[in-house]
Amino acid sequence: MFDKFIIYFFYFFLLSRFFSEKLKILPKWIDLINFPLFAILLILLIININKRIKEKDKDDVFINRIFLIFTIMFFISTILNEFRILPVASILFYVGFMEGPLLFILLNKITKNKIKLASNVDKIFFVVIVINLIVIFFLDLPEFLFTGNPDVVSGTYGYNTNQFSMLLMICGGYLIGYNYIKNYRTWFVIISQLLIFIIFYLSQFRSALPFFLFSYILMISVLYGKNIVLKIVPLMFITIVLIIFILYITEKNEKIEALKFSDWMEIISEPQKFLEYGKFKIYSIIPKMWSDEPQIMIIGTGPGNFMSRANFTFSYELFTKSKGVAPLVNSLFGISHPYFTNLHIKYIQTYIKSESILGTWQLSNPSTSYLSAISEIGIIGGISIIVLYLFIIFKSLKYFKIIAFRNRDFIPLSVALIGGTSYLFGLAFLDNYWEIARMTLPVWLLFWAVKVAASEEQIVNNKE
Repeated sequence: MFDKFIIYFFYFFLLSRFFSEKLKILPKWIDLINFPLFAILLILLIININKRIKEKDKDDVFINRIFLIFTIMFFISTILNEFRILPVASILFYVGFMEGPLLFILLNKITKNKIKLASNVDKIFFVVIVINLIVIFFLDLPEFLFTGNPDVVSGTYGYNTNQFSMLLMICGGYLIGYNYIKNYRTWFVIISQLLIFIIFYLSQFRSALPFFLFSYILMISVLYGKNIVLKIVPLMFITIVLIIFILYITEKNEKIEALKFSDWMEIISEPQKFLEYGKFKIYSIIPKMWSDEPQIMIIGTGPGNFMSRANFTFSYELFTKSKGVAPLVNSLFGISHPYFTNLHIKYIQTYIKSESILGTWQLSNPSTSYLSAISEIGIIGGISIIVLYLFIIFKSLKYFKIIAFRNRDFIPLSVALIGGTSYLFGLAFLDNYWEIARMTLPVWLLFWAVKVAASEEQIVNNKE
């Protein structure tokens, strides 16, 4: 029953925004379906708290301990900062960071036929990838060419190209792995990956380009090893030619604004002049706050009340009541005025100027998952979540080596996991992406399925 629920949930979760935002045949509140999931998972965890897995796995134990450390520090920070926090924002903070790990823990505790569910997870991503490619090439790209709006290039993720880039990365990794086990010709592999790069290019998520490229290089290196040069050189050549062609087309089309990836050349040539902006300046502001108020280093400013995604939801996002989840926040919680703590005003609004730089707000935006938990629940809880995401990157590489030799059917899923984990870690520098369900939940589901496929017990059962 639980397994079927997870399967149906993820099909709906990964496709629903297409119906709520693009087609508008589902209500907007359906975008928040991950919150009921978290509540269900939390109830199931409490019910099964004493249920022990037959054989303890060191990786599972480690994740459980990180989950416990983060939870303890969350409650300590909440209690000691009770006088300044907004409770709803604190809850949203915890849900944002812990829904992925909680899903992983519950799948381990409740799922009986793990390898069967892992196989169904593989089918989920295969189906979702096919649907997204259809949506992109038959709906998104024609609309983009007509309107010039890059936000429409977002598949089943509504109009959020940034979040869709995670599904695009998973899609690219899956296709690389799928082409590998099917032993397709090199030209077919190159064309399929070019399509992914074209879609990413047109979506204009410029700030994520270094992380997107790094994740791709990592996936290709792991999969092809010594043959990487033979595989990547023709791909790079064709990509350059194609990008030049796209630039020529976009310049000729007055409806399409310039896709300003060339701004990276300015950043690379004069990096020092960009260090004064909020994206980098925040790393000196946090130590200053600790110096002024040392206790904050341990207990934080209070969850959801300084620079997290939860904080942004109940502060800046409420300035524009027609944008994002602001209308839902207003209707659900009756909160219509932005909430700012004294610490946020003193250390962020005072020292960081919000401004558009090179046509984007990314460089002035101080939001980052690396610091949001550290600043809000203290250094112990904050470092624990960073260690957790580093952990799943290294484990994804380890699991791939096992699967490549013993359970090759799961290679596409395993390669997608390597790309997804490394990309998600990089994106944390740009914004609070570790608190966004459509970025984290697919990665955690992938991680669980690949881990199952790599386990000795499941490999034996699968062969039998």
